[in-house]
Amino acid sequence: MRYANANPGLSADTSRYAVELAGDALRRANDALRRRVRGFPANALDAPLVPEPAYTAYMRFIGITQHDLVTMPARLRC
Repeated sequence: MRYANANPGLSADTSRYAVELAGDALRRANDALRRRVRGFPANALDAPLVPEPAYTAYMRFIGITQHDLVTMPARLRC
């Protein structure tokens, strides 16, 4: 399955400004995701989010932390 903007690719601009903009965008996306997860109803954690694969919301949310730690550069972690 393809997702729009799932992997926007690498930017040719590696200037300090471009890196700071990318870090800011990553922080904003992470903040938005955290707000959505915090607002998720606890009584729905055992239900699948989509039919296939039928992983529970809880399992998907745990996966977010694993991917977040892998993809966020160490110098951007707070």
